[in-house]
Amino acid sequence: MLRLRTNVLKKQKRLAGVAAAGYPPQPLLAGVAAAGYPLQPLLAGVAAALGLTRLMGSLLFDVRPTDPATFAAVCGVLAAAALLA
Repeated sequence: MLRLRTNVLKKQKRLAGVAAAGYPPQPLLAGVAAAGYPLQPLLAGVAAALGLTRLMGSLLFDVRPTDPATFAAVCGVLAAAALLA
């Protein structure tokens, strides 16, 4: 988040000028988010989680460690917690 904040602060005047000219806010926000927080850490976390499935398999009861619905739900909860932090 610090990277994203720094990126926004650096480009604040330019973004304000473009927004004042009537440019829609969605592409502006998407550009700031893409430049400030790439997806590499998220992808690395998912890869690490998939790599730890053997360990988790011995700790889980009646749920496979590679269950797509459970895996997606946990990823969603963790992503939401990260966005709120």
